[in-house]
Amino acid sequence: MAGRKRPYIDYTKKKSPKEKRVRDDKDAVLDMLFAAFEKHQYYNIKDLQMITRQPMVYLKEILKEICNYNYTNPHKNMWELKPEYRHYKLEQAAETKEEKNSSDSD
Repeated sequence: MAGRKRPYIDYTKKKSPKEKRVRDDKDAVLDMLFAAFEKHQYYNIKDLQMITRQPMVYLKEILKEICNYNYTNPHKNMWELKPEYRHYKLEQAAETKEEKNSSDSD
């Protein structure tokens, strides 16, 4: 074993530089989260982190405000929007439609 040479490995190329996650504005992150939850009702934390590209601690801080965490099956370890935040865009569209109808009838 003493006479055996190890091959040269360029470790700088092997390591992929992990992108540094920087906190975005909270409103921008909320918009990304609401857009994601319009597509699917349940997400795990890693998927939400990939979507928003935010630090884990900051993302959890925001999720605790607007989401519920499921501890039991069938959606164990998944996040879902709290009932008051569901259908976020649909409610806004309905409100603008009602305002438009009321202004047309005047």
